[in-house]
Parts: sequence; structure tokens; C-alpha cells
Amino acid sequence: MSEDLVRFTQALQPTVRELRGPDAPAPRFLSPLGQAMLGRVWDVLKATLAVAALIAAALVSADKLDRQRAQPVVGVVAGEPIVTGAIAPARP
Repeated sequence: MSEDLVRFTQALQPTVRELRGPDAPAPRFLSPLGQAMLGRVWDVLKATLAVAALIAAALVSADKLDRQRAQPVVGVVAGEPIVTGAIAPARP
């Protein structure tokens, strides 16, 4: 009996196409203002992801360069300005 009731109620409900006509445009779920706001949010999200990708690439590159760099001479402090090249050695 419940199947008959379901079929009866479905037969009484007109479809959207019947109500709006065959050439009616698709329904819009967001207003134009909502679409503009969603577009701006999407632009901000893309920019944020792009900046995050650039930062990640820079960190990976720096790590790779640090691993490839030669080890400093044993017995010399790596922070010494002459070793780093910040100050040129004195001339005699």
C-alpha cells in the first residue's frame, strides 16, 4: 500500500521542466553578489596556495644546497668572518 501512495504523490508533483518550460535557464544557487564573493575567495585561496608553494620550494632548495655544501675545515670556527668572506684577510 505504501508503494501506491508514493506513486500517487509522485504523479501529482509536476517536474521543474514542466513548471518553468523547456527553454528556461538552469536555476542559480547563488545570487550575483554571492558569486562575486565566491570568486574573490577563490582568488585569495589560489594566491595563498601559490605563496605557500613558493615558500616550500625555497625551503627545499635551501636544504638541498646545505647538504651539498662542503664541510668547513676542521679546527676553524665557521662563524669567523675571514672564513665566511665577510672580512677580507689583512694584507702584510
